[in-house]
Amino acid sequence: MLDSYQQLRTVQNMAYGRVDVYWPDGPIESYQLEKSSVAIGRSPGNDIVIDTNAISRYHISLAYKDQQVVLEDLESVNGTYVDGTRIKAHEPLTLRGGEEIQLGDIRVIYQPLEDPDANATTRPMPMMPNAQELRRVEVQMPKFKVELDPPLQPVTPGAYIQATLTVTNTGNVIDHYEIEVDGIPYEWVRLDRPQVMLEPEVDAQILISFKPLRRSESAPGDYPVTVRVFADSSKDQPAEAPMLLRLRAYSGFGMVLGTPRITSAEAFELHVHNQGSGLLALAFSGEAPGNKLMFNIQPPTLGLGPGERKTIRGTVQSRQKPLLGTAFEQRFDLLARSQDASGFVAAVEGTLVEKPILPFWVPTLLIPLALALVIGAVLFGLAVFGRPNAPTIASFAASAPKVFDGDTVTLSWAVQDSNDLVLRLDNGAPVKVDPKVAAYPQTLNSVGDHIFVLEAHYGTQVATQQLTVSVVGKALKINAFSVTPNPMLRNVRQNLNINWNVDGAISISFFGLEALTGKPDDVGHPPIGQLALQGTPRDTVELKMVASADDGSQVQQAVTVEIKDPICKIVDAGATMRSGPSENYPVVRSLSANSQVTPDGQDPSQLWIHLTPSPDPQAWVAASDLDCNGFATGMLTQIAAIPPVPTVPASAAATQAPTPAASDGASPTPLSS
Repeated sequence: MLDSYQQLRTVQNMAYGRVDVYWPDGPIESYQLEKSSVAIGRSPGNDIVIDTNAISRYHISLAYKDQQVVLEDLESVNGTYVDGTRIKAHEPLTLRGGEEIQLGDIRVIYQPLEDPDANATTRPMPMMPNAQELRRVEVQMPKFKVELDPPLQPVTPGAYIQATLTVTNTGNVIDHYEIEVDGIPYEWVRLDRPQVMLEPEVDAQILISFKPLRRSESAPGDYPVTVRVFADSSKDQPAEAPMLLRLRAYSGFGMVLGTPRITSAEAFELHVHNQGSGLLALAFSGEAPGNKLMFNIQPPTLGLGPGERKTIRGTVQSRQKPLLGTAFEQRFDLLARSQDASGFVAAVEGTLVEKPILPFWVPTLLIPLALALVIGAVLFGLAVFGRPNAPTIASFAASAPKVFDGDTVTLSWAVQDSNDLVLRLDNGAPVKVDPKVAAYPQTLNSVGDHIFVLEAHYGTQVATQQLTVSVVGKALKINAFSVTPNPMLRNVRQNLNINWNVDGAISISFFGLEALTGKPDDVGHPPIGQLALQGTPRDTVELKMVASADDGSQVQQAVTVEIKDPICKIVDAGATMRSGPSENYPVVRSLSANSQVTPDGQDPSQLWIHLTPSPDPQAWVAASDLDCNGFATGMLTQIAAIPPVPTVPASAAATQAPTPAASDGASPTPLSS
């Protein structure tokens, strides 16, 4: 009892991970996972409360047991999506780290706190409340100081992590500072304020968000990053703060059986694809009900690099092939098992068509065979004389024994002594063909074996011959995926078109549309199509398309929709900037004609436009004073939080000096200096 109590106390004082909560309008919240079971939902009774109607009162739970973190959906109304796939209620799902969990319009990223010397999937580690201070980088310049708090944990591609930069003006004049990040691709990083203006002895915090793209080329490892701060007062001497950004590997795997239906004389082809960013070691095997089949797979093991594809070949045979009987089918599974700590197993199903050594009718034929030969010889002598030549089919072939679904196969033949030629497909209606034409094209539209029968007629005599053509599904292949326009304008409602073309797919899904339209795409789409939407982007959007085949295999591709600031020009020289959206607000400053400004919203009346707060946090200009490039000001985001109209306090009005009134016919007497 004492040991169990001590273990419980130890786990309670340890943190085994954290979740980062991303709100649609930009804020990010992080929560340490310390309890063995953590509930997340809208109700105040949850461990992590997310106050939004988009999620259920009790939406999901995270449980830590057996050194693993398990996610469970608690019968939520809108469902729970993990990396774009909806999970079933009360079916536990083991998390490995870096998964993107969608709860309504809220994104949650699970990040394990890993011990680099441990091989376990997830392992609690002692909490270090002062770790941030131990890793802080401080750079002191003559007139300003820079403090950089780098991320404490690694980041998985597709997830976010943040660093905090503090800039302090230690000089005695107002100074302007610009911040840049170097050492990683520019699309991985975003600054909430790339430049700030500070008065003396004032500091400002800049949030640096890192989101490596979820692509196989985002290799795991340590990336040296340099954060540079340039001051206008000393641009030739920037402050440089170094840090390390550590990337985890993420996993993804897909495979498809290119020959789902084979005989023992044919080899199968298994196509495998490492969709992750790390090395993937695999072992292959086969299983069948009752262990009745033998598998020869070459190679039985292999390693796949990030994004690499390979083809595995092999054969399947019965352990005991029957001597007599009819053809029969046996189902089998090909298994791919990862050789890392996760040990995941993926399987695809195939069918073996097996034929006995001898047909079932052979024994019954042996007894009357001699009698039949005698009778046949007599009948042959009688039939030869006086009868016309019987039609013969010398050859009957197809241009290919195996084609893709929707392709055309050409049939050819050589026939003699026939005045009527008929072709049948899968016991369908007969189609008459010209005996003088020795070729016939036929399009095949369903997966499986198709039987063609050629009948050559001459009077009452008929000769037949058949052949089989196998149709296999097209391999998943993305031919086209584009988004226009790209880039889009920030905070401006715009139309966009998504075009795609995918071979071998039965359904297309899109992920990331919620960043443009405010809600995820819950509708399946055809393999070829176009989608017209309206959206108001705030930041760079990664739109991912996932194509699914009927065997459950998937391929995916991502398009990054870049975002740029909208630009407007001041029309007249008399334009002014005010601290609120009406002429009742005081003038902040005057604007010169043809000067450029960046808008980011409008008031409910659409008559006043808000400008990006640099350096004035409340900067409003009349819409009529702007000429915007490529959009109307009425398409800007509407800002509901309007600053109150300033009023003159009564005490200030009472202390104003009265203006002396001039008497009729007299001029005011000037004051002597």
